[in-house]
Amino acid sequence: MGEKGFEAARLTTINAHFTDPAIAAPMWNALAELGFEHGTVLEPGSGMGNFIGLAPEGARMTGVELDPTTAELAGHLYPQATIRAEGFEASRFPNNSFDAAVGNVPFGDYKVYDSTHNKGEHSIHNYFILKSLALVRPGGVAAFVTSAYTMDSQNPAARKEMNQLADFLGAVRLPNNAHERAAGTEVLTDVLLFRKRHEADAPRNDDWVRTSLQDVPVLRGQTSTGTHALRTNDYFLHHPEQVLGEFVATQGVRGSLQLGVSLRVQNPLSDSLTDALTRVTDRAQASGLAMTDSQPAAPSLDLGAGPQLTESTPEPAAPATAPDSIRWDGHIEATGNDFVQYVEGQPEPLNVPKAPSTRRELRSLLELRDLGTTLLQMESRTQGDSPELTAQRDALRTAWQNHQDTYGPINRFNASWRVNKRTGKEYMVPIFPSATKASRSLRLAVGCSSDRQLTTQCCWTRSPRGSRRYLHLRCSTCARTSRTARGSDDRRSRAGC
Repeated sequence: MGEKGFEAARLTTINAHFTDPAIAAPMWNALAELGFEHGTVLEPGSGMGNFIGLAPEGARMTGVELDPTTAELAGHLYPQATIRAEGFEASRFPNNSFDAAVGNVPFGDYKVYDSTHNKGEHSIHNYFILKSLALVRPGGVAAFVTSAYTMDSQNPAARKEMNQLADFLGAVRLPNNAHERAAGTEVLTDVLLFRKRHEADAPRNDDWVRTSLQDVPVLRGQTSTGTHALRTNDYFLHHPEQVLGEFVATQGVRGSLQLGVSLRVQNPLSDSLTDALTRVTDRAQASGLAMTDSQPAAPSLDLGAGPQLTESTPEPAAPATAPDSIRWDGHIEATGNDFVQYVEGQPEPLNVPKAPSTRRELRSLLELRDLGTTLLQMESRTQGDSPELTAQRDALRTAWQNHQDTYGPINRFNASWRVNKRTGKEYMVPIFPSATKASRSLRLAVGCSSDRQLTTQCCWTRSPRGSRRYLHLRCSTCARTSRTARGSDDRRSRAGC
């Protein structure tokens, strides 16, 4: 792991709890009962990927995990999924871009800064739910395990924001020991189900936004010693069958009494949770709140979402280009003679110099991005080689060679030498071409550091066992030339490429 890996793991230990399959499987079953069969699914805080491992065959999963080691392990366990090693606040997805969301969100009485999705400065568990609901398309569904404070907190602000985004379908309150087997912890949690509301629809029942004080028995050991008033969400007062046990007051960390749930009977948790979630989905279907089709379909945001190639798939007449649906935040696209950049799913004009040569080079870079993205999609959906893959590789290689011959290396720059006024030492500032500066957000996978100019070789290699293929845009110079010292004959490139 290294020093950085251990530090990253240490920072995430507060939420390094993984979900018991006895909870995750019934949640997937509930989404299926609401109408989910296939589509793009977001899992925020994906951990080792328990939800991904239990996902139905038609789910195209995108997981977001803060700890890089855990994310890497999940990527090896579930190569069919897209795992992003980053904080959820750093994830740039367009709103309304997933068909569903599922997961066990991190709990905590602390806030995450996100000027777009957490303007109310809510606790981390509520923030994860709010952002996930914003990213699910209208008519899509979501299921979350979250802290009981999402439902029971006296301040209803977070619940009101959720209610503005989605219809609350129902909840199940789990017993205190529901996570003991998988996570080794006792904590009061709920499973919540939502359906993202269409823009023209008015919010429905908002009873779940409110809470009330309820007298519950105080439990000390196995003995009840009177009652104590604790705050509980009105939904559970109206639907006591959705509580998998009996409300009790238990001893908190600092001696105060806190709400808990003790088991009524020792039924398997998966069976009790499945029955309770079925009651929710049955009511949702009867109320017309099942999942609806997307018009148009939600865009695919993972590289595994390309076309499924089989032996019967006809060979394309021409190499494929990247689908319009892959529009990350920052995605650049040519529109006629101009360019746009997507911000929160919406195109905004991109300021590009009017020089024809700059615009031609930017279009060439966009073509390379689209050809490379499509090739990665096709690779992820096939085993072995095929004529389609060969055609796509040839198209990318040809486009890259044409770009190299016409404009030069992708990351070329001129070196501008400056003098630090304080120390008197010289330092180099790279001056990039206008097209390169305009395309800084392009996802171009290259085989050299950013201060090297990429030249010549574009090749494909296999792993030692032949199970994986790798694309290399290889610098033919830096493989044999070290950094050029200041004062050498060629001062254009610090890397000497």
